[in-house]
Amino acid sequence: MNEKKFWKIIKSSQSVFAKRPDRHQERLIRLLSKRKVEEIIMFDVIFSHYMNLANTWEMRAAAHIITDKFSEEFFSDFRGWLISRGKKDFFSGDEKAGHSAEICESERRNGLGGHSSCA
Repeated sequence: MNEKKFWKIIKSSQSVFAKRPDRHQERLIRLLSKRKVEEIIMFDVIFSHYMNLANTWEMRAAAHIITDKFSEEFFSDFRGWLISRGKKDFFSGDEKAGHSAEICESERRNGLGGHSSCA
């Protein structure tokens, strides 16, 4: 497992997201369950790396401004949601925290705001 494969799995898991945002995690679990244990462990290592990368004061502020919520658990969910959006959105959100607000607003307009981090 490398970063390219990591983002490919994230992208593949998004196929269900447009129709059923609540099923996104289930799809990701199904995709990972087909992998070798070593690959699953590396997926988690890479995921943890991106969770840590997004653990900035700017991202904390963006999460709070977007949702008017704040707790460590919520912020963890927010960062996980940002990763689940894919490589392009993750790096756009990481470089410009306000981009996350644009993603949430777009999801709300399209009736896809089902993720708790965009509530």
